[in-house]
Amino acid sequence: LNSSPFEWGTFPRYVDLPVPLFSISYDLIPLLFPDTYLNDKNYAKRYRRDAAAVAASEHVFAISECTRQDTIRLLEMAPERVTNIFAGVSGDFTPLNPQEKAHWAKTLKAKYGLESGSFLLYTAGEDWRKNLEGTIKGYARLSPALRAKHPLAIVCKLRDGTAADLKA
Repeated sequence: LNSSPFEWGTFPRYVDLPVPLFSISYDLIPLLFPDTYLNDKNYAKRYRRDAAAVAASEHVFAISECTRQDTIRLLEMAPERVTNIFAGVSGDFTPLNPQEKAHWAKTLKAKYGLESGSFLLYTAGEDWRKNLEGTIKGYARLSPALRAKHPLAIVCKLRDGTAADLKA
């Protein structure tokens, strides 16, 4: 199983081994947006080589139907060789018991000024395709009363200066 062929140096190239190779396709974002992600010749060459390794797999497990369709189309794979595994949330993420819920509600209020259940949560990151700027612009169009009742909590890693730029 080649779980992440696109990670730098994590896996050797299994393409020539005399055993079936199974891969996981998380996404093919660089192939979807090559002008943005594949403009470095060395990176583009390595990425395309890794994509060829996935395409040569006996079978590919895609984490969503969208990724399955992208894998079929962009890697020119037969549909029966790509299966959507419906990657989901770990069983560790279960509803909180009342004591935990009270603890975290208190923590959110004390540390961030957020009322439990009354804020909008953004977790996607600052990559341009996640449209953080559009999220903020859309949020700004809400009425002041609605924004006051439901603050926007951006909880992703931001580069130095990005938070200040977004606040402006």
